[in-house]
Amino acid sequence: MHSKVWRIATATGAGVVLALGVGAAPASAAHLVMRDFGTEQGWQSDKHPRLVADITGDGRGDVVGFFFTGVHTAVATGNGQFAAPSQVSNDFAITTGWRVDAHDRFVADITGDGRADIVGVRETGVFTAVSAGGGRFGPIAHVSSGFNSVACTIRKLADADGDGRSDLFCIRDQRIEVALARGDGGFGSPIFVSGVFPVDDSLARTTEFHIVDVTRDGRADILGAITSRQGAPPTLFSLVAQGGGRYNAEEFAGGVWPPSGNPVPPDLVSDVSGDGFADLIFFQSTTFVARGRGDGTFNSFSVAISDFGFSTGWVAGTHPRMAADLNGDGRSDIIGFGNPGVFTAAGRTNGAFEAPVRFVSAEFGRDRQWKVVEHPRFVIDITGDGRPDIVGFGDHGIWTGIYQDGFFV
Repeated sequence: MHSKVWRIATATGAGVVLALGVGAAPASAAHLVMRDFGTEQGWQSDKHPRLVADITGDGRGDVVGFFFTGVHTAVATGNGQFAAPSQVSNDFAITTGWRVDAHDRFVADITGDGRADIVGVRETGVFTAVSAGGGRFGPIAHVSSGFNSVACTIRKLADADGDGRSDLFCIRDQRIEVALARGDGGFGSPIFVSGVFPVDDSLARTTEFHIVDVTRDGRADILGAITSRQGAPPTLFSLVAQGGGRYNAEEFAGGVWPPSGNPVPPDLVSDVSGDGFADLIFFQSTTFVARGRGDGTFNSFSVAISDFGFSTGWVAGTHPRMAADLNGDGRSDIIGFGNPGVFTAAGRTNGAFEAPVRFVSAEFGRDRQWKVVEHPRFVIDITGDGRPDIVGFGDHGIWTGIYQDGFFV
């Protein structure tokens, strides 16, 4: 199949936009692989979180869903399919008091064995269930009372000390703490990290937190955008991890705000150029990137590609845009879910993205009735070949698009 130039007209709230790309325009490139975990089977996003993570340690993303009566899993089989689902726990569910609007449920490796575990946070504290292999989990355990959903305004999981285990961050007004994972399914005592970020006080608030490694040392650093209530533009600060749950003093991260529209925090933090340092990606009128310096600061913004922004019809909250290394070159690419389907743009060594964009799947978009609030979509490797695929939870069940030769098929 030879490459060609194609045009797709897509009607959006901003009018009619023409997306110009190179490649063979794909047919409907997705497969319904399981009639479960979908809205027709009773799953609702405001009640039943559905996630994709490697819970077996084989390098493939598996399905983990929190249904009415407990935890359901479906293990990836390596060919773009999933094994028959099974209920593996009677907890972490609505019937035992867990609610989407009040309680966090994470699936991440907290033991360092390569298998993702369950971490839940509610009013009475932190609960975990360690992966037992084969898509199963051990019994639920109450491991902490301190980092509960009342004490912590924001909870996040990331590896603070580089030991391969996800640690638990508690963010509340003027205070960030971290509890390091012990390796047995529990967490250590809270460690004070910083008091610089106001979550929501009378003078300022932190509009976004990103906890991600920006220095290439394997430890998660902290980025926070502080917005003044007096109308001044947001200021981005960084805290660089020093090991053992310790962080350096907050540091101004650089003049990185794009000149289009109101200044906002970065939408994504990912290595676009392939130098090992995370960069900041902004979706505004167009797409901007601020290159990371590797020390917690960033260069000034620059236009990365004249697409994926509101000037070409992309709308925040309507069209998800993600970053992942699709082709294995060490550089993050953009994957955007537009109205007609999925578009991609490859990262380049100068921190920009290759133009024009590629139209790589005619599924997973609004024209096929995919909606953000109802249909979670993930970009994760489910075949074990090292290349991210698409997993979507639609009305009928689970749909997949396997990345192959630049397309999702």
